[in-house]
Amino acid sequence: MNLAGFEKIAPYLGNPLILVGFVLMLAYGIHWQLMKSGLLRQVSQRDSSLIIRLFLRYGFWLALVLLLAGVGLQFSDRAFMNSPQEALVHYRKAVQLDPDNAEGWNQLGNLLLRTGKLAQAEEAFHKVLALAEAHQDQEKQAMALGNLGLVHETRGELDKAEEIPLPKSTPPLPDHTIG
Repeated sequence: MNLAGFEKIAPYLGNPLILVGFVLMLAYGIHWQLMKSGLLRQVSQRDSSLIIRLFLRYGFWLALVLLLAGVGLQFSDRAFMNSPQEALVHYRKAVQLDPDNAEGWNQLGNLLLRTGKLAQAEEAFHKVLALAEAHQDQEKQAMALGNLGLVHETRGELDKAEEIPLPKSTPPLPDHTIG
């Protein structure tokens, strides 16, 4: 058995989507080949044969789609981590095409923060906060506030991080002074 080709794809199998897709593709591909060769006997007559064939055919395609989706995610994660300038171009285009996408604005803000464009990152996180407030999404509000705090921390403005106005739907923070 020649495993020389396998060592080329093995590093990508750490991604769960790629791993599941790969295993499903192997399982369905083997079964499909067994049916085509006649080694796998059909359970019954016409109906069960059709069901098995459809199950194997669509299962194989499902595995292939999962595998390709995993590869796509793997490369998009690498672009975010290893090519932030290239990723910035894509996220700017994404928020231009869908300006109400809070997650896109958040990713753009994270890239801007990572590349030192703090004023632009702050604007992006304020956009996330506005969208989250408009949709009453407390999770995204918290994410935006935390990221705005990171911008101020990066600037060394810890006092401003405490001054970030909380959303109207958020109760005030308790006073932690020792008295």
